[in-house]
Amino acid sequence: MKLSQAMIVKNEEKNIVRALAWGKRIMSEQIVVDTGSKDDTIALAKQNGAAVFVIPWEDDFSKAKNSAIERCHGDWIAFLDADEYLTKEDAEKLPNIISMAEKTGCDSISASLLELDDEGKVFGGGTLTRFFKNQKDIRYHRCIHEQLSVQKEYDATKELTIYHTGYSASAKREKPSDRNIRLILKELSKHPKDDEMLGYLGDEYRARDQYREAVEAYEKAVSFFPSDLEESNQRAAVTLERLLQLYVFQFAWQKQPNGTTSDMKHISFEQIQALYHKSIKLFPKEPDYDYIMGEFYFGDAEYQEASRSYGKALTKLSTYGFENRALMLMPHIRDTYEKYAFSLYSIGQMKDAVEIATQCIRENHQAMLALKTLLMMFTKDGETPSTVQAILTFLFKIYDQNNLRDKMILYYAAEDANCPEFKKAVLLYFTDEEQDVLLQDKSKHTE
Repeated sequence: MKLSQAMIVKNEEKNIVRALAWGKRIMSEQIVVDTGSKDDTIALAKQNGAAVFVIPWEDDFSKAKNSAIERCHGDWIAFLDADEYLTKEDAEKLPNIISMAEKTGCDSISASLLELDDEGKVFGGGTLTRFFKNQKDIRYHRCIHEQLSVQKEYDATKELTIYHTGYSASAKREKPSDRNIRLILKELSKHPKDDEMLGYLGDEYRARDQYREAVEAYEKAVSFFPSDLEESNQRAAVTLERLLQLYVFQFAWQKQPNGTTSDMKHISFEQIQALYHKSIKLFPKEPDYDYIMGEFYFGDAEYQEASRSYGKALTKLSTYGFENRALMLMPHIRDTYEKYAFSLYSIGQMKDAVEIATQCIRENHQAMLALKTLLMMFTKDGETPSTVQAILTFLFKIYDQNNLRDKMILYYAAEDANCPEFKKAVLLYFTDEEQDVLLQDKSKHTE
């Protein structure tokens, strides 16, 4: 069996070597179709053994991808983007997985997707179909957010993982391309009730801070949801998440003195509740809706409701995982646990609050809200010498009393929690030189 790797690229010099490296040992050929690179993408691809073809960009991702497919000679094709890759171990599994797929009459293979941030940490996940038979009836369609026309997929999500770096924080800071809106509108001119495309249109407006237009697009998308909407429809789930987030954002903005200047329509609390209940009915395993409501209530200091919402979100995450879910919760998982602990403390659930806050600071010494929560709980009856000493003994099992950064974290947390006696006690562990560093740091913060 021969395997082909294919991709379309433009200005991918940062990714192209890694994009080709994972497939070298198992691929019979590596096809790179370039649509107009101005950097060293083409040269690097050739140096790494790929066959490179240059074609004009015609405002159609499917056309470009199908052009790459037509140049493949393998029995199966691996079509990953330049910012996607497999590990060496998973790549070596691929031939056997393809054999299993063929035995079960499948023409394609789905794999797990993990989104990586700039530090290489996972912040989201999903499922992708990137491996398929090389046959004439399997082609991409739609000029953007293209789809592959396959019939039967082999589920390899527990065996294969695709890592994706394209949505890292640095990538998100890049200015959105007007091309995307143009192509989406082109698709919508042909299919005006396409709820997926309307959802993508909402994403584009949201990325540009055009919130009124985003809400309108998302609301249209929801109105055109099919009656038999499947729970696996991640696009629909994301549309609801982002619409709910914008409803909450607008509701909060309306309370501000200049809130009436917003060009978004007025949103009522009843509308937020209705959308939330619609969302959890359609996607009961999705934690993001509860996370959004947790943020809403926490921002209003409604800690009883915030703790309930955060608790539901975290329970769903631990029960159902983040594959195809939790796109909003996962990047903020540490903050969520801290806010959950603070909310529990605020309503008197001390035992749970202590356990969660302690776990937060064990995993991240700079979890300042969790540390503040612990200090407020431990000193709620006053800062007696014995209480202060007990807190120090407890925290110095987690923080290093000889580490300047750890001591500064404790000092600032004590200041934030209004614990003057504990702050004095921490200061005794600073050397004279370290106290000078602390004073310099404090002066920077007050400038």
